[in-house]
Amino acid sequence: MMPVAGKYSRRWTLLGVTRVIWTVALLLAIQVSVVAAQAPTESTGASPPDSTAAPATLSDSTAAARPAATASAEKHSLYSRAERGARNFLSDTWWVFSSPARLNRNSALATAAVLGAEAITYAHDQELYDATQRNQDVQPFKGLMNFADSYIEFGFMPTAFKVEAPVALLGYAIKSEPLRQIPVECIESHLIAGALRNILKPIVGRAHPYENLGPRHFEFNEGTSFPSGHTSVLFEVATIVSEHVHSVPVTVSLYTLAGLGAIQRVESQNHWPSDVLFPAVTGTVIAHTIVRRNAERRARDSGATEPTGWTPMFDMGPQGWRVGVQRGF
Repeated sequence: MMPVAGKYSRRWTLLGVTRVIWTVALLLAIQVSVVAAQAPTESTGASPPDSTAAPATLSDSTAAARPAATASAEKHSLYSRAERGARNFLSDTWWVFSSPARLNRNSALATAAVLGAEAITYAHDQELYDATQRNQDVQPFKGLMNFADSYIEFGFMPTAFKVEAPVALLGYAIKSEPLRQIPVECIESHLIAGALRNILKPIVGRAHPYENLGPRHFEFNEGTSFPSGHTSVLFEVATIVSEHVHSVPVTVSLYTLAGLGAIQRVESQNHWPSDVLFPAVTGTVIAHTIVRRNAERRARDSGATEPTGWTPMFDMGPQGWRVGVQRGF
């Protein structure tokens, strides 16, 4: 039986995490709206014919009325941006969750390949897990796991929010486009992927390795081992940053860090190998999809061109899943 103090402590912790998530969700709606609504003002800044034909004798009166009209327009613009940002977020969420309904032959084959790899990993969960335990004190494995320990906490979603939200605010303060877009898209991806995990965890109900119940113990609404949240967050960040930076060394480094983080979750007895493979794939797919949809919105609104450089292509498009690399010119 859980002690009373422990029970209330757990409730307080869950309440605090819930408040953080809702606060970040509100921040996301506002910030995404600003990014998505940054279309050029030239197209809307032209005065209508009637105003340009106004007599010169009315210049003083129109100048006096301008501050109030400007304030009203700014207020309306802020509301419109917030509303649009919320619609974009809900649209992206629906796009991700409804993606199975858009499966075609190619995407069905890609899905089958992922599920096949997941099934093979699941069949060998115990052996793979035992290998990480046998090599805990063997170099270089020990050194790599100690290195992963130093940053794995960033894979905890509330901790990631504490880093990404201030970076986004800094980006808006200094008007840095990458610092605006990257953390906002990370937050959006975390929320959508996190919602998927929160649906799967109680349904699957898989026990963690540290519970010593074995890799085949499942109990509805009890276990939370599958899927790994830390792994998903790390691969989402690696994907989104890579999409914006367009540097092969950066991409390799980020995915290496994410991969080491996934292995650390197994070595630390928090997850089984199949618990980290699935979110590594889904986190990558969801993050790439968020980047692509936001880039399409910005291009449509401002006529911006595609970014240059080589980037991985692994997302859910209108024609199903797309796997490979793409080159922008």
